[in-house]
Amino acid sequence: MLSVPDRRSATPLQLSGLVSAPGAVTLRMTLSTASGQILTGGVARIAESAASGWTASLSHLDQPGVIAAMYFASGVRDVVVHIEDGREARARISGTSFAGSERVCTLTGLGPLCERSRLAG
Repeated sequence: MLSVPDRRSATPLQLSGLVSAPGAVTLRMTLSTASGQILTGGVARIAESAASGWTASLSHLDQPGVIAAMYFASGVRDVVVHIEDGREARARISGTSFAGSERVCTLTGLGPLCERSRLAG
């Protein structure tokens, strides 16, 4: 089980999920705008990163066209991620591409993965 430290507290939060590779877990994730508008959902492979705390690769998108339009046409990059276990974090879409015939979205954490009630603080 991968443990990603919550920088707002001394207690590390556990990333429970299916371990997909050493140092990474796979969880269901939803992306929304900062105002709460749901953009898409998918399966995220989340890994620790020395530079940003965490990164994720989001695939199997519910609405891949929304991410492409937002990223390329609107230039929107900052989103809020909602993880299936109730945690949230701010993130930046650092890229979007195709893996075979599937759109994949790459995210870089802008803050720690923390419990929903703590994100606003």
